[in-house]
Amino acid sequence: MGIRHLDVRRLRYFIKIVEQGSFSKAAVALQVAQPALSLHVRNMELDIGKPLLIRSQQGVVPTECGSALLNKARTIVEQIDALAEEMKGTDEHPSGQVSLGLSGTISQVLAVPLMQEVNRIYPLIQLRIVEAMTGFFLDWLLQGRVDLAVLYNDPDDKKLASKHVQADELCLFGPTDGAHGRGQHLHFDASVVPYCDIATLPLLLPSRTHGLRRILEEEATRQQIAFINVVEVDSYTSIIRMMEAGMGYAILPINAFDQHAHREGVRMWRIENPALTRSLYLVRSISGSRAVTAVERVCKETFFNLAQTARCDTFPFTEPDLQTFIRPSAGPQAL
Repeated sequence: MGIRHLDVRRLRYFIKIVEQGSFSKAAVALQVAQPALSLHVRNMELDIGKPLLIRSQQGVVPTECGSALLNKARTIVEQIDALAEEMKGTDEHPSGQVSLGLSGTISQVLAVPLMQEVNRIYPLIQLRIVEAMTGFFLDWLLQGRVDLAVLYNDPDDKKLASKHVQADELCLFGPTDGAHGRGQHLHFDASVVPYCDIATLPLLLPSRTHGLRRILEEEATRQQIAFINVVEVDSYTSIIRMMEAGMGYAILPINAFDQHAHREGVRMWRIENPALTRSLYLVRSISGSRAVTAVERVCKETFFNLAQTARCDTFPFTEPDLQTFIRPSAGPQAL
């Protein structure tokens, strides 16, 4: 035998065993006899020629080979399940699960109206929102962990297609009195702050693998300045909480104003010389299902509707191009 003899049933069993951390718990969850599960795993290890699990009295954990198989198995099983759901639908009534990756700042504005529209127009589609920093989504798209994602840059990959959907302004957020826990007290009386002055502030920024940080670093390089006091935080929620606790300043899209700058002790400054904007791209695999295409269409329309109805002073969306995806994406890679 060989690895070619692995079937979907065995992969499902293996995934459940690792998730449960023991054969006995997996047997209960799967309603399969424990000896049968043990036999399946032993046969898989014989087929592959390497151990997949480390067994102990505390349970089981995957080996390095087992972890690699687990990631691939999850992708395969999810794709098979998605295909099965898609086959149940038609062009007029697409069905199946679609996962959409959104950053925290985008999710707080887009998730609710998008979910409402998808449920209304395509009741057979199960939309799953995956919230994370945008720097993770490119790999997740290529791995099949998400079907669609909103990125800060147009990724250069022939396996993906993208469309520009929004550009919005980046602003500085921080404590009203300028006090913070990492250095001297700072205060800006004006409603704007020059970009060169931001470099001296204690900043709460995502790491360099993320699109927002890349925008900021590129402008800093152009102006020949450097950020000298940065805490790297790869969590939008943590950045907000640390900023609200007075631990530093955050650079966020202006659409964060309604949710954060109206809280006691928090204010917003516009950035000048230059004003900074971020472009957002809706990205998907070029081999997406009918359900993915349907959600993609609703997502673009929702961006457009937000641009039409939002208040210009707090949410200045640009109007997206609503043409259908017709080309693979090109341009600098989103990180």
